[in-house]
Amino acid sequence: MPDQPTSGPSSAALSSLSSTLQDKPLKRFVVYPITGALATLAFHIFRLVPIRRASGFVGRVAKWLGPKLSISKRARRNLIQAFPEKTTAEIDRLVWEMWESLGQTAAEFCHMDRFDTLDPDHIEIVGAEHLEAMRDDGETALMFSAHLANWEVAGLAAIQRGMDLIGIYRRANNPLVERLFLNSRGWPEGSLIPKSERGARQCFIEMRRGRHLCLLMDQKLNEGIEVPFFGRPAMTSTMLAKYALYFRCPVHPVSIRRMGLCRYRLEVEEAIPLPETGDTDKDVEILTRAATDRIEAWVRRDPSQWLWLHNRWKA
Repeated sequence: MPDQPTSGPSSAALSSLSSTLQDKPLKRFVVYPITGALATLAFHIFRLVPIRRASGFVGRVAKWLGPKLSISKRARRNLIQAFPEKTTAEIDRLVWEMWESLGQTAAEFCHMDRFDTLDPDHIEIVGAEHLEAMRDDGETALMFSAHLANWEVAGLAAIQRGMDLIGIYRRANNPLVERLFLNSRGWPEGSLIPKSERGARQCFIEMRRGRHLCLLMDQKLNEGIEVPFFGRPAMTSTMLAKYALYFRCPVHPVSIRRMGLCRYRLEVEEAIPLPETGDTDKDVEILTRAATDRIEAWVRRDPSQWLWLHNRWKA
């Protein structure tokens, strides 16, 4: 018997809409308060523990628990495709070490607002002269990094050395967790701008005032352009390239490497030359590819320190 024609929304669509409407108050009044309270409790517990002990403990727990989570399947799949020459045992080891680094980062985050990047026991800076030049020349500049090791350390190091820095971040879905994150990063008020079209405009305004912008540009962005990343097309943000070309300002690659518990090496590289083909779209592509190539080199150098949980490539 043929299906009967319908003139309104399908029952599946109505069911989905009803579920969505029911989810909003459930999240707002149940899920968010519970998860927010747990996150706040964990934050204050680990804040009471010395940072090295907290980092080591949470790292060990994450190394044991993380590989058992279903999301680790994505990490393994990404690693296999990026490093087809590696054995199963080598891939498993990278997944364990990735989770350990991520756990250490989570524990260290509880101490970020009092993390002293001026202490040589915490951080070694290679290329500090580039930071100083950006800080002192009175002009705007761009820095880009990636989700390597504890990626929060790079921006914090620049700020603690007197740089007038702004950064874009992804707002947490849970408003309680969002407040916790903002109050704990150690950035001056107004320096962190939520990722959005409005945020992009605000960054533009701040750069016109001479402030510096730091971006993490290793995540998938469907509104970007395709550039190769580990030999596969990856949708990548063009914000860095467009701003750099508009302001004709320096673009410095900045990588962070974990060298031990709460110990890092920050490498600030020379500025990438800006392309001048006369074709704006072509210049944007060239600069975006150059930045992505630099990130790939960092990840190849320290594959266990990158966040392989991203859905970076097309399915």
